Amino acid sequence: ETPALFEHVVFEGTGRFDELLTANYSFVDATLARHLGTGTGRVEVPAIRAAGLLGHSSVLTSYAHSDQSSPVKRGVFVREHLLCQEFPTPPANAGGVPRIDPNATTRERFRQHSADPSCRACHQYMDEVGFGFEGFDAIGSARSVENGNPIDTTGELRDVEAFGAGTKSTFTTLPQLGAQLAASRRAKACFATMVFRATHGRLEAEACAVGPIAEAFIRSNGDVKEAFVQTLASDQFLHRSAEVKP
Repeated sequence: ETPALFEHVVFEGTGRFDELLTANYSFVDATLARHLGTGTGRVEVPAIRAAGLLGHSSVLTSYAHSDQSSPVKRGVFVREHLLCQEFPTPPANAGGVPRIDPNATTRERFRQHSADPSCRACHQYMDEVGFGFEGFDAIGSARSVENGNPIDTTGELRDVEAFGAGTKSTFTTLPQLGAQLAASRRAKACFATMVFRATHGRLEAEACAVGPIAEAFIRSNGDVKEAFVQTLASDQFLHRSAEVKP
């Protein structure tokens, strides 16, 4: 489903980065149709999933536990893979997954991260984003209640452009989160960075290696093809310096 959406957006759709995070349609085979409760082929997805690849079960399942959803994993996915914001190594005394309480929602259990000052420094950036995905369980099935309690998908996207910036925007649905990410300069720069890493097969050695590519991509209003063209035309891709050994 996810590769099909990407290919369609780039070669048949608008070609724009923002459509990857805001599309209200997807491509579904017979097996996936039974999971989603939709028809097959290109289908309009339910409103709760109208957030491009963010509403795909491939993403939702990859960033969850085997028996429960994970606001932390899904929040880290957004921060590290869509915004290229890295977190420090957790402290040795960091807690694990809160115990499953049959009378509480996942959101209520994970609130302990916000209550603990030693956890809040990082988890304010993870959990508050991850809560926006709580409309989906561990395998990406849509849900409106958990343990008999209504699901709350509201959240906050803090410091989207840089940690410590002091900015904050709220959202109430996953599509709203997708739209905020799609409009972010940081998200576009991160996409260009990921294209660089994928095409080179390595991390960028220094920021200046990706900077011109990211700027060109942003100036193009998020033209996905432009990100690849700029990457493949860069000196870093065209030229390789060989180590001279005695």
